[in-house]
Amino acid sequence: MSFEKLKRRVVGVNVVVITPFKEDKTLDEEGLRENLRFMMDNGLVEGNGVFIIGGSTGELFSMKVEERKRIFKIAVDEVNGKAPVFCGCNHSGTDIVIELARFAEDVGADGVMVTPPYYWTAPDDETVFRHYKALGEKINIGIMIYNNPFIVNKDLSVELVKRMIAEIPNLVAIKECSIDLLKFERMLREVGDKISFINGNGEFIEPYAYMMGSVGYISGIANFMPKEAVELHKNCLKGDYEKGKQYHLRLAPYLDFLLSVTSGNAITVLKETMNILGRPAGPVRPPLIPLTSEQRETLKNILKKMGLL
Repeated sequence: MSFEKLKRRVVGVNVVVITPFKEDKTLDEEGLRENLRFMMDNGLVEGNGVFIIGGSTGELFSMKVEERKRIFKIAVDEVNGKAPVFCGCNHSGTDIVIELARFAEDVGADGVMVTPPYYWTAPDDETVFRHYKALGEKINIGIMIYNNPFIVNKDLSVELVKRMIAEIPNLVAIKECSIDLLKFERMLREVGDKISFINGNGEFIEPYAYMMGSVGYISGIANFMPKEAVELHKNCLKGDYEKGKQYHLRLAPYLDFLLSVTSGNAITVLKETMNILGRPAGPVRPPLIPLTSEQRETLKNILKKMGLL
């Protein structure tokens, strides 16, 4: 498949898939398969969304390389072409990113999602460019730029991203997480016709990102509300932003609760939500910590008000 065709497939709900663990914190492989089937059965298929496996929300930071490869293979196998699959290949070492990405290609993934290199403070533009350039030269599948200033301590400039697009043919999408809406809008305006532009801030700024022209959004909530997440995408495509706004308002207490905990514990909130709703999730791995009993009760009350319990 050409990269131009792949760009057009990266639309809708880009769900960042949680990695379920058993109580002993080993991989729950059947739980992962069950969650993927649940989302596909509820509309998260080609044209409505993309599966992003093994990203930050998937707890890549606490997984061994072989475990990361294992969930890549499971996801590609279970999705079986019903939707694009992108594998989270973030790492501070370029060679390790390439190793993970080549494995993703070998097992049939459509693409990889990659942050700039992290670990030291704010890599310069040339370092970031060479990181992606080296990757692009070693794989023949798509690359989604993951611009997350909170992880890397660097907000990729419009000028750098334009240079990367011009010189790295397999860049097909950008997950833009900048919370500077002026910069966000400029990035969308200047590269949105060249690659698929995905709102990395998710439901927090929807339907407003669609109104600005994005073609999809990142969602952790789709792990347990896939049907509603897909409906947001469909309504916004039709220009029915009022329905999108009503969905946002329904989620507002949940989103506020996510913001009330630390960024890492937002992953804990997603997994605990799924545990409460009876979906495979299990515990988080260290250094993440479980919710307190008080936080869990607050979460349960929010889910009741949302009509999920």
